[in-house]
Amino acid sequence: MDEDESIYRRGKNGEHQMVVPGSLMENLISLNHDPETVGHQGRNSTLEILCLRFYWPGMRRDVEEYVRKCHTCQRTKPRHEFKAPMEEVSVPAIPFEVTAMDICGPFPRTTGGNRYFLIFVDHLTHYPEAVPIKQMTAEECARAYDTHIIARHSSVSKLITDQGRNFTSEFFWETCKILGIRQIFTTAYHPQANGILEHWHKTISESLSHYANANGNIWDTMVPFS
Repeated sequence: MDEDESIYRRGKNGEHQMVVPGSLMENLISLNHDPETVGHQGRNSTLEILCLRFYWPGMRRDVEEYVRKCHTCQRTKPRHEFKAPMEEVSVPAIPFEVTAMDICGPFPRTTGGNRYFLIFVDHLTHYPEAVPIKQMTAEECARAYDTHIIARHSSVSKLITDQGRNFTSEFFWETCKILGIRQIFTTAYHPQANGILEHWHKTISESLSHYANANGNIWDTMVPFS
């Protein structure tokens, strides 16, 4: 289609959508569903991304059909999804005032030596940060916390973690004490208590599973795109 022949319509939210022919439909869905920068999102998220720029009759039906038949999604996503209930936490006033933290893994060791990744989630904006690490020691967790959260987003006032030994160790406790951070622990064996973090844990892990190579030794390079 030549640029001069392009037809646009105004979407329900005022966005300008290009009206595309059916011959381009599958390619457009693929480009907005498959790449590592998108991460094989579900049908609603994929449709939302497409609707920002494009339109064709029957979009919802076509997107649902494409996602339903996606071999990668069928292989990596469970058929019955569990949604963890949210813990009742007072809404913070500024970003990263209340931060949730957890460790995901172990995964196959990468060429860089990483086997885990730390995930941090801001309770105000729900913005996540994921950091690959080699070991799940208190020292390495504290170093990643200092470098990627405090140095970039300033010190928080509350940090929510589970009761793992790396988070309850004297070293980590002293780190929080020095920085004036109040550490809050979730109930043992009940990860659903921190529902925001559990959501991102599941989302990032699923996204990485789409792009990890057969040996699983490059998944850490995909973390920034997940």
